Amino acid sequence: MGRICDICGAPHLARGRCSKCYQQLPDIKKKKQEWAKQHYRKCREKELKHGKEYYLKNKEKIKKQQKKYRQKPKIRAKRRIYMKKYNKKPDVKKREKKYYQLHKETIRQRAKNHYRKNRGKIIKTTRKYSLKNRVQRNCKICDKPFFAGKYTHTKYCSHKCAWKDEECVAKIRKSSTQKPNKKERKLNEILQKLCPKEYKYVGGFAFMIDGKNPDFINVGGQKKLIEFFGDYWHGERRTGKTNAEAERIRKAHYTKFGWKTLIIWEHELKNVEALEEKIRGFHNDEKVKEVNLNAT
Repeated sequence: MGRICDICGAPHLARGRCSKCYQQLPDIKKKKQEWAKQHYRKCREKELKHGKEYYLKNKEKIKKQQKKYRQKPKIRAKRRIYMKKYNKKPDVKKREKKYYQLHKETIRQRAKNHYRKNRGKIIKTTRKYSLKNRVQRNCKICDKPFFAGKYTHTKYCSHKCAWKDEECVAKIRKSSTQKPNKKERKLNEILQKLCPKEYKYVGGFAFMIDGKNPDFINVGGQKKLIEFFGDYWHGERRTGKTNAEAERIRKAHYTKFGWKTLIIWEHELKNVEALEEKIRGFHNDEKVKEVNLNAT
């Protein structure tokens, strides 16, 4: 139902005055704001009075509670140190190591006794589960007999034989998205600067020589290739071979098939001038000099 305005008498939906009449009376907003402020002051005064009365009645109780929860700065600092030390997750590995060091002899003796008692059972179970789902097959490349799973499709006795097969390499080449890294790109720039359009990057399994994939290959008619060795991946720390041994083994592999090889190490990129001389000598069939890092 519609309502009638108190001032103009026009019908409208709102209560009291219509919107036009309400806009003509700006003092109403001010009155409302003043009323709200007065109401807030009265409520605040009541709260303060009530708080003071409660404090005067229960003065001793409140002081005792404040003493309990109040902490000095020195105590807080000590508490932080304590939390850092003892509020961590326990290191299980450290505990196991300590326990093993203390009770080393007893643990070993228990294991020996267990094996002596149950020797027949252990050997039977290992044979049973090792030969249960195994089948003897011949390698596709070297014809060596090897054992493989009954439900697997393995055709090779080792990874070396797998890399020699062209079908296997073709599948890997399709699935791989290998690209030259920063150091290889830098070497490629140097090669294109010295001998343009002579060497091409082939590191993404595009060219294989008996299971080995060189990094750069000569495209200008010469049977030459360049290998780039990283200091970590081909170094002594990881492989257990010295740099000279690693070079000798890789060169011997490629010389079987009539390829001349140049091996460049990662640390040789620091001295660019000496590296350029080394590449020029290899390309022009001169004696290759070793790069001196101390030279400026």
